[in-house]
This record gives sequence, C-alpha cells and structure tokens, in this order.
Amino acid sequence: MGKLIDAVLVKGLPPADIKNANKVNLWALLWASTLIATMLMQDAGTFGLMDQFFSITLAIINLLVGFKVVIAYRRMLLDVDEMERAIQYNALALAVAAAFLGYSASAILSNAASVSGLDGSAIIVVMSVAYCCGLVTGRLRMS
Repeated sequence: MGKLIDAVLVKGLPPADIKNANKVNLWALLWASTLIATMLMQDAGTFGLMDQFFSITLAIINLLVGFKVVIAYRRMLLDVDEMERAIQYNALALAVAAAFLGYSASAILSNAASVSGLDGSAIIVVMSVAYCCGLVTGRLRMS
C-alpha cells in the first residue's frame, strides 16, 4: 500500500521533476476547466445574441491553454531522467491505445444500433484515466 501511495504522490523523483510535473498538472487542470466552463455556458445558452462570437473566443482561449499544456509537458519530458521518460511514454501509449479501442468498439456498436457513439469528452476521460493508470502502474513496476 505504501508503494502505491508513493507512486501516486510521485515520491522519489528529484524536486525539479516534481516541480515540472506540477506545472503540467496545473496547466492541464486549467485547460480542463476552460473546456468544462465553455461547454456548460454553451449548454445553458448564457451568451444570448453573441453566442457565436463568445464560443469562438472561448474555443481560442481553450486552444491556447491546451497549447501551453503541450509545451509544458514537452519541457518536462526533456528534463526528466530516462526511467521517468519511459514511464511517461508508456502511459501515453496506453492512453492512445485505450482511445483507439474505446472509439472503435463504440463505432461498431453504434452502427449495430446497440449503443450511442462516444463523444469527444468521453474519449478524453478514457484517455485521462488510462494515462493515470499507466503512470501509477509504471512507477510501481520501476520502484
């Protein structure tokens, strides 16, 4: 149980790596928050007559914050040691594989009229959960 907690809390990494990881996490949280806020405002019809203008503005803001997440993540990958980089890449591969498998299964089932297709937000959730599981599993194996 102690190793699991250490893997989740990123114990054992150098302080600079933890600082970089926290920057990525904060940018990712800001990106997810802007995405959720935009979707909620659009669903509620908050914008009124200026709906298209505000939607485009918020999409651009979300895109810029997402771009900052990518830059922060790339910087983090360049600074971490080889073992942590391997864990990160394996977690990314797992997230992509989960998205491919989830979307393809959803597409087949929706064509068979068994279920409705997955939307983009569900794919993001699947990828995020798979990525987090990959990180924790990789760190447990490497410790």
